Amino acid sequence: ATYGLTGTLPAVSGANLTTLNASNVSSGTLNASRYVDSGKIGQVVNAVITNDATTTGTQADSNVTASITPSASSSKVLILISDSVKLEDDTGDMGAGFGIKRAISGGATSTILDDVQPYQGLYFSTNWNGSTNSRNFRTRYNITYLDSPSTTSATTYTLMIEAYNINSGGITSSHDNNWSTITLLEVLA
Repeated sequence: ATYGLTGTLPAVSGANLTTLNASNVSSGTLNASRYVDSGKIGQVVNAVITNDATTTGTQADSNVTASITPSASSSKVLILISDSVKLEDDTGDMGAGFGIKRAISGGATSTILDDVQPYQGLYFSTNWNGSTNSRNFRTRYNITYLDSPSTTSATTYTLMIEAYNINSGGITSSHDNNWSTITLLEVLA
């Protein structure tokens, strides 16, 4: 039934359409700018490290490091670190601080995450009855951080470690050849 319609209907333009349910499209292509890819993972880089890095004082780079090259300057990088840590000393209290350093190829190197004090990451009171025997503590320390590097250049992330009140032994990352990992995920904007 035509319900009284006769003649030719005018052509209809879809130029002003702002929303179209993709399940209603049976043929043709959709303009890529009309659908969103934000929040998706563009790439994943993972490194497993088994060689030691030790410091007894000031902040130092560990061997826990990996590089990623973001596909867009608007991308973010989700950093996941799991470090096998050992603290060892023959005196009283001891602790450790952690940070993340970002180095952009051909650009700046900066600390993007850092414990304000070197004992904020881990802290132990190890003075047991005045004993001067060597003591050590081993644990797995995890860090998660979302960075906005604003670049498409290769970007290297490195875990930094710092010892607190340690006269001998020190803090060791990936101690005794135990594994530590760093995973970098590009999160598309």
